Amino acid sequence: MTLTLGLTLIAGLTEKNVIKGILAASFGLLLSTVGADEFLGRPRFAFGSINLAQGIDLVPAMMGLFAMGMMIKDFYKPEELPENESEIKLSPLTLKDLKKILPTSLFSGLLGTFIGALPGAGASVASFISYNQVKSISKNPEKFGTGCVEGVAASEAANNGVTGGALIPMLGLGIPGSGTTAIILSAMVIHGIVPGPNLFISKPEVPYGLFIAVFTGTVFMYLLGLLYTKMFLKVILLPQKILNTAIVAIVLTGAYAVQRDVFDLWVVFALGLVSFFFRRVKVPITPLVLGMVLGATVERSMRRALTLADGSWSTFFSRPLSAILLVGAIVMLVWTIYRSHRTTKK
Repeated sequence: MTLTLGLTLIAGLTEKNVIKGILAASFGLLLSTVGADEFLGRPRFAFGSINLAQGIDLVPAMMGLFAMGMMIKDFYKPEELPENESEIKLSPLTLKDLKKILPTSLFSGLLGTFIGALPGAGASVASFISYNQVKSISKNPEKFGTGCVEGVAASEAANNGVTGGALIPMLGLGIPGSGTTAIILSAMVIHGIVPGPNLFISKPEVPYGLFIAVFTGTVFMYLLGLLYTKMFLKVILLPQKILNTAIVAIVLTGAYAVQRDVFDLWVVFALGLVSFFFRRVKVPITPLVLGMVLGATVERSMRRALTLADGSWSTFFSRPLSAILLVGAIVMLVWTIYRSHRTTKK
């Protein structure tokens, strides 16, 4: 029931169009059923292919949906980037600016952590909410939108706060709070690690290792940012065709290196085309990926519960907690659809 509630929140909060988000999550659940049935041992949606009978691996799937989809979009209709041959100059953050943005950064960071703990809210939601909140309490709200440091600090601090907050539902409930934690969750599943409350008892080195990695990564991100930001910014001066070609080569190499199977390359291209089509019709990709990640766990839990209950669906309402979570998922689904319809109508 927790996973069902998480899927409902993810599909409803990732994009403005709730219906498209739900359809994307449903398609991700459908893709997760490709392969051998864990209970019956029969292949599903394999169409006589031995490769499909083994299921769709998450690593090439995500590479195809995210990276290859964007590359196909760029090759189909390249964006006209402005030519910038001038030297890139960086303005260092002064002590005066640091004192000015410190309260804003602390407030936005805590707000981003709280929003990140909500499954499916994501960094975009946190950045917009934090920006609006800081602007509403600012003494000079008219400066927001002109590049003032408080506005930049509000959105970026909330964005960084989401990173740690999103680990809370992933480690505690097995529900990824963002696209990044969905990738971490898929890596844990590949290695046979089951997220949940028991993870802190059975394998405490995994969650605490992630906590240490987050703190260490923050420090190194700051140091590397000081050293290499100017060099990294010069990447935008490269011709777009050369940059996209290099990205495609890296994606294909990474997909092939997982299992050294040529079929994974076809998966990357096929799901890249699916991603390209979805982007063309403005269907979000994140719910699709999260549906694939959570699909196997949702199906396994549901079928196990039905088997123990002799096929009776009333087992999902037999306990107060499961009933509350299921009702909450239904209420959240109805509310998000209604809110989206009302916003579109306005």
